Amino acid sequence: MSRPQQQDEKKKHIGHIGAKRGKWDNRLYTTGLVGENEIEFLIDSGSTITLLSYSAYMGIPADDKTRTTSMRPQANGTVERFNRTLVSMLTMYCKDDQKHWDQYLPQVMMAYRASRHASTGKTPNLMMLGREVTLPMQAVIGRPITESDEEPCEPDVYVQELQRKLDHVHCMARKCLKQKTDYQKRYYDLTAKKRTLKAGQLVWVYDTLRKAGVCQKLTMRWKGPFLITRRIDDVTYMVKKSPKQPAKVHHIDRLRKYEGLKRPAWC
Repeated sequence: MSRPQQQDEKKKHIGHIGAKRGKWDNRLYTTGLVGENEIEFLIDSGSTITLLSYSAYMGIPADDKTRTTSMRPQANGTVERFNRTLVSMLTMYCKDDQKHWDQYLPQVMMAYRASRHASTGKTPNLMMLGREVTLPMQAVIGRPITESDEEPCEPDVYVQELQRKLDHVHCMARKCLKQKTDYQKRYYDLTAKKRTLKAGQLVWVYDTLRKAGVCQKLTMRWKGPFLITRRIDDVTYMVKKSPKQPAKVHHIDRLRKYEGLKRPAWC
């Protein structure tokens, strides 16, 4: 789940929830989308989303939610990758009128769901509905009528055929996803190295925050040294930047061991 995207002052936020396997991404306008299924939610750690607000909004216990670490889009890669695709598609329509970008969402989402996904090899429409939808151009041009179109189909036969198509599509998608996952893992493991840090250790923190009037190319990205106060697990740590600021969670990919001899006085 990603952070709601804010429009202009007169418009509301638009949330985003994505299905990992089917690549079916929805924009949330109403409640009651979850039902009674046990689903674990991964929520952005931004200030616009809190566990309390989404507990009230979605009706889900707070224990069923986990947060992403700050400044790490890989923690929620499925949603963040979709956001990147969505933004690139919206830029083709909002070049001259960026204030009304939300009006293009239905058309952009229709095009996205009708496109074949690289990981599954299938379109989100086929994964979710068991069929391809009729696009506007197809509705205008039409298509040849086949014998199957003329023959009436009983409801029971239609349900069985739809179930067979969905099972076949999802089986093929799982095989394609397995191949893509293995390839991505081999590519990632080429440069991945296991590192461990411990509480009380000083580290550098990689900071990508932008400031108005400051050239990012001439700014030092590694800042510190800061103090690790607690080790949460193998990859996440609580880091305190000053005695007055509370410790924040950081991923180990954004931390580097401090080798200097000068230690801050407050540590």
